[in-house]
Amino acid sequence: MFAHIDINQIKKLTQKEFDQFYELEGWSSTLINSRWVLELMTRDDAPALMISDLGEDADFMDMSEFCVDTYNRSQKYYFTCDSENDVISKVYLHLVQHWDVQEFLEVFA
Repeated sequence: MFAHIDINQIKKLTQKEFDQFYELEGWSSTLINSRWVLELMTRDDAPALMISDLGEDADFMDMSEFCVDTYNRSQKYYFTCDSENDVISKVYLHLVQHWDVQEFLEVFA
């Protein structure tokens, strides 16, 4: 599934760890299959990925009704890696292309 990506270089973070970063910039968001929001960013000069799970009942037709409250209540997962290898960008591109977000999260369960 992720044969071309060294998963061992990725570190899963808690929300508390993620919230302690000084500076977040370079935000890019992608909605996958009405359920997942992937957000690629730079945090304190290192790449980071935040995955928001809007739930299995999320419906693309309801996205017009999507609001900040729904997003804020969603389950979030946080990941980072060293800036030298930037595996996070490769993971982001892989997930956008293949939509296998659930399988990726299970690796870190």
